[in-house]
Amino acid sequence: MHPPPDELGFELPIRVQLCRRDEQSIWILSLIVYSAGFLIRLGGFYNPDDRHAHPPFLERLGIAFADGRTATSRDRIDMDQPPFHPTLRRLGSGSSGLSRSEETYWVFGIPPAGSLWLHYGWAGDGSRRGVMELDATPIRRLAR
Repeated sequence: MHPPPDELGFELPIRVQLCRRDEQSIWILSLIVYSAGFLIRLGGFYNPDDRHAHPPFLERLGIAFADGRTATSRDRIDMDQPPFHPTLRRLGSGSSGLSRSEETYWVFGIPPAGSLWLHYGWAGDGSRRGVMELDATPIRRLAR
């Protein structure tokens, strides 16, 4: 479950803060839209001078389309079956060591018209949960 190898995708720049605590935060940096789905690029920022600080990462992520279909980063996928839409997979994460971490998620499936909801959990301070609503129109427009 990855973006199509023969497409570059179209970047949809977004700068939306998902969560913040003290000197730590996680942001949506961009969506990269392909014909079959989109990547969600997240950036985590923290104070490297705080000896207790660590790179912030999401503990879990879920997505809900306007038609009620959902997926989470913890769903199991049967590789012998055709994938259902949507499917959500964490593709990678890392830390630059310079007060920044990054995560990338692949969403297989283009959302229908309406809202798109991201449900997330962050263990930065206990288990914080939140919901971010996005408009699916720009994603749909770029996926064509």
